[in-house]
Amino acid sequence: MSLFKVSTVFKRYKVLFICWVVFYSTQAVAVEYTATFTLEETWQAKSSRLQCELTQAIENYGEVFFSIKPEEVLQFGLYHKNSTLTPVSKGNLSVLPGPWMHEYPSLHNYPLYIDRRKKSKYFSIFEKNAENLAVALLAKQFPVFTYAQLDGTGKEEYVKVISSAIKFSSSYEDFLLCREKLIPYALKSFQDKVFYYPEGSSSVLKGAQSALDKIAFYLTVLPKSKLVLVSETSTTGKVDGKLYNRRAQSVIEYLKQKGVKKSRISVKPSFFVPNIKTQVNTIRSHIFGPDVLKTYKYAEGRFYLTKEAKLRLNLAAKYMLVQKKPLIINAHSDRTASRKNYKRLSQQRGDVVKKYLLAQGLAPEKIIVRAYGTSRPLATNRTREGRAMNRRIILSFPF
Repeated sequence: MSLFKVSTVFKRYKVLFICWVVFYSTQAVAVEYTATFTLEETWQAKSSRLQCELTQAIENYGEVFFSIKPEEVLQFGLYHKNSTLTPVSKGNLSVLPGPWMHEYPSLHNYPLYIDRRKKSKYFSIFEKNAENLAVALLAKQFPVFTYAQLDGTGKEEYVKVISSAIKFSSSYEDFLLCREKLIPYALKSFQDKVFYYPEGSSSVLKGAQSALDKIAFYLTVLPKSKLVLVSETSTTGKVDGKLYNRRAQSVIEYLKQKGVKKSRISVKPSFFVPNIKTQVNTIRSHIFGPDVLKTYKYAEGRFYLTKEAKLRLNLAAKYMLVQKKPLIINAHSDRTASRKNYKRLSQQRGDVVKKYLLAQGLAPEKIIVRAYGTSRPLATNRTREGRAMNRRIILSFPF
């Protein structure tokens, strides 16, 4: 390919021609890529309920594309298939009339968004600007991408990529039909959704119904998709199972009323899937109640958090991060002949729990410590067993 080349279909465009002469005069490398200019269809539509794409191949480069997904805006862009594309310093998108047109309208320019996370392989415009590009292509105007980058030797290289409007309209009609059939909800809006339950409750709350309605719609539209319900507190052991299963069954009953077959839903203590955010046919939802995170016992004469207690408090902090009302830490002590200020002792033990929860990100105003000393015993302090029951921290979760 020539280091300096201007396509014959664009020779009459003085603005673009002058720009490339400037590039050449500075001895910069100039490279051009062009779509196939034939009367055959070069735009290809790909349709599904989850994404609509309209692409045109650019030989030896990549493709120009329109793309849209549920709950996202229209994207128009350029994709470079070469994974070693060097960093791009600047880029521009112009819209020019077809080579057979005699009138030269004002030049339309759009600044390009360069996706740095993908090593500058994507150059895009969005929303209204992308819609304008579709209108321009329907009017037989040609998008022209230009950008500057460093080549392998460190020299600045100017790249021009020309897309063709020929046979665009018929493929665009298919693209519009696909847009009409897109699922209205993006999977990411409810993938890994956590459904929170107040202590002791197993009924589906009103706040959860909107997300469950989206899940139900998704499951009924995509017949290969499935829902897996998991327990957020399964690590606490078997004691979690009974209440978790009741809550899971309430979710299943709600979805059945929305037309979802029970066979499409499974209930598991936990369910790991790598890159769950990218899964299309697997939805994972979490059920989270604080019931098994309430009680913490400690040894006589001292108080420290065990590894198990810290794991449970981590879950308690996660639960409280989405609650508006504060958590109450109720601190109790036993009674022995060797100690006197039991209320201060229980306060100190409650403060240990508070300090740990603060370190997990809870705001100070979301935690209240209430020290009761020996005023509320559960059993007699005359026996070792009774004193063990009285030495306790009880968390009262809001609802």
